[in-house]
Amino acid sequence: MSEKLKKRGVIIRKIIHAIFSSLLLIPILIHGVIEKYIPVDACYVIITVVASIVYVVYFKRSIIHEAIRGQLEILMKSFLKIFPQLHSQPLQNIIYQLQTSFQKFESKMREIIEIAQRDYEKRYSFVGILMGSIGVLCSYVLFHTYALYGILGLAVYDTVSAVSGSIYGRHRLPLSIVTIEGCITGMLAYLIVLVCIGVPILKAFTISAVAAVCEAYGIEDNLSIPIFTSLTAYLLLR
Repeated sequence: MSEKLKKRGVIIRKIIHAIFSSLLLIPILIHGVIEKYIPVDACYVIITVVASIVYVVYFKRSIIHEAIRGQLEILMKSFLKIFPQLHSQPLQNIIYQLQTSFQKFESKMREIIEIAQRDYEKRYSFVGILMGSIGVLCSYVLFHTYALYGILGLAVYDTVSAVSGSIYGRHRLPLSIVTIEGCITGMLAYLIVLVCIGVPILKAFTISAVAAVCEAYGIEDNLSIPIFTSLTAYLLLR
């Protein structure tokens, strides 16, 4: 894959990542309203279950795709047996056009997904979505509303550091694939957001630094960033 496609893939992936992470903020931001109907931790359990289903469906996509295609072929053959007059040429042309359009759409979506995925996700499916959901769920169960800082870490630090690192990164941190340029830019963006929401600057810097360490040296940043930045915020801000 060319360098241009790699950068494009990072940008697409991180746009999706930022949108998903921002949506995770909603249960905490409106907890006073929704808790009358459903606990916030239950919301995150539901999100995690949905993410797990997405993970499994994508992992088994080939099996599911072949099963659906096979059933459609059987259905079409049965339908034509019942209504043999439908073998007319105009109808066959319409069916052919529909199949061609579907195949083109499917091919384009597969191309976008291939570009957006990280190398290990091509083998192990969208594990980042699942790990992020689990990380946020654990953060809320352990630290309650301080999970807000972990979600912001995912949405802001992780997104900015990855995009800026892919575009401007030239120097890597020791024993890490994370670039120094991406790390600094991500920390600065996260620091600004934290200060804007009222976190004292030194504490904001500490939380940002924890996010940077989690991304650079964590086993899975989508899991470690929300948990450890939430823990840091809980210890510093309560």
